[in-house]
Amino acid sequence: MLELQQVMRRARARIGYFVERVHHHLRRNAPKDRQGLLERNLVCLNDVLAASPLAGRYWVWGGVLLGWARQGSLLEGDTDADLAVFERDLPLFRASVELLERAGFCLSRAFVNNQGRITEYVFVKDYLKFEFFVVDESDGGIGYWLYYPPDRLEMRGLVPTLTLAPMRLLDRTWLKPDDHEAHLAAMYGDWRTPQAGYWYVRDEKSVVSRHPWTGGLLWAPHGAEIH
Repeated sequence: MLELQQVMRRARARIGYFVERVHHHLRRNAPKDRQGLLERNLVCLNDVLAASPLAGRYWVWGGVLLGWARQGSLLEGDTDADLAVFERDLPLFRASVELLERAGFCLSRAFVNNQGRITEYVFVKDYLKFEFFVVDESDGGIGYWLYYPPDRLEMRGLVPTLTLAPMRLLDRTWLKPDDHEAHLAAMYGDWRTPQAGYWYVRDEKSVVSRHPWTGGLLWAPHGAEIH
C-alpha cells in the first residue's frame, strides 16, 4: 500500500508539472500586451480585495516588490504576480476566494508541504498566474516554502521579521514589508542589479534548506474544493 501511495504521489506530481508547463506555454503565448494585461488584472485584484475580509492583511512579494523597488513598476516580461499572506490570516483569505473567483481569478491549485500544510495558492486569470505565498512567523524570521515539482524538491526560505507599510503601484495602494530593502537583500542579494537567467531554485538567497518533497499539489476546478 505504501509503495502504491508513493507511485500515486509521483504520478500526480508529473501530471502537475505537465499542466504547469502547458500553463507556462499559454502565458508565453497570451495576448501581446500581456504586461498591460497583468497590470489591469492586478488593479482588479486590488479593487476586489479592498472590499474583502482580506483587506489590509496581504502584501506584495517576490517579483512585484522587486519591480516596484527597482524601477517603480512591474518587471518587464513578468507573466505572474507574487503576493503573501500570514498563515494566521488564512481564514480571511479563504473567506475572500469567492470574491476573487467572481472577478475571474480561478483558484487553480495549491502546494502542500511535507507537513501536510497548504503553503501556496495559485489563481489563474487570462493565462496569468497570481500566487499567494502562505508565510509563517518562526525560526527567528518569516518562513515560506518553494517547490520544484520535476525533482520533487521542497525548499524552505527565511527572510527578516516584518511589519507592513503602504506603497503605491499602478495607481493603487498596496502593502509591503516596511524595510523592503532588507527584505529584498535577504531574498536576492544585490537586488538593485538585474540578474540575467535568474532561477529561484539555484539563486534565491533566502533558501536555508532543501528536502525531498513528499507533499503534493491539489488540483480543482473550483477553489472551494481545495480550501
